[in-house]
Amino acid sequence: MGSFRTSSVFKFTKDFELLKKIIRDGIIPNYCEEDLSFDETKFVVGIPMSSFCDIPISLLDEHNRRYGNYGIALSKEWAKDNGLTPVLYVVNDNILRSVYYHHHNNEKIFDWYNRPDVREKMIQDTVFRSFPLGDYAKILNAKTEHAINTHIIGYLKKYEGPYGESNLINYEENEWRFLVPDEEGTDWFWSKEDYMKWRNPRNKKAISKVRKPVPSEALKKHTLEFTLCDIRYILIKDDEFKARLIKFIKKLKTIGGNSVANEAERYDLISKIVTLEQVKKDF
Repeated sequence: MGSFRTSSVFKFTKDFELLKKIIRDGIIPNYCEEDLSFDETKFVVGIPMSSFCDIPISLLDEHNRRYGNYGIALSKEWAKDNGLTPVLYVVNDNILRSVYYHHHNNEKIFDWYNRPDVREKMIQDTVFRSFPLGDYAKILNAKTEHAINTHIIGYLKKYEGPYGESNLINYEENEWRFLVPDEEGTDWFWSKEDYMKWRNPRNKKAISKVRKPVPSEALKKHTLEFTLCDIRYILIKDDEFKARLIKFIKKLKTIGGNSVANEAERYDLISKIVTLEQVKKDF
């Protein structure tokens, strides 16, 4: 039986120019919408991240139709060293319900606890200080608790979800993620409205056709760099784009944000290019 996991993680794009930037500079995270809604409760989060898939190269055809014909495959060792983690695919809504209420209730507790008038009362009121909630609020660090919640939420994805006019089995993507912390400058969007304000499309029905805003300087600080040795393949649409990419690589001064040592490295990189036409014939 063939394996449905590989020794690589793949990053795909529909934009040939973006692939060139990735090869030259590394992978810059950006915001992605994750819909974790359940029952009648809307739970949509805009998460700064970079997504990858772990799919055998012979099974990439459907994935390419959704995410694009230009990609780079990097080793699993590189992925683990850079903090990438496979996502948890959720079928049971009770999991979504639990993380939603845990997140929102903790946010309310800490917003309340951090009010100056409440903190002053807790200092002065010996009876209140002996109350379990007071001890709980004093001991727990709001920032730490929030970080724990975001790490759980950021790696959740529904087992299946709508895509166009059909339903897609997300589980088949074997997604891995790199998350950027929810902190000043890289704040997560905790509602659909906030995420849409960031996207700012004129026609919200055509959002899939609108380019995302470019990553901020704060996000660029979380760029995932790599070396020539980390690259397993560069996947390209066809021979026409392969020729254009070779021309680009011959002038490269950096690979994955790191300096190119010599001409031999450029030709080594060129040898890793595989067209999707080759994949269909040979894999």
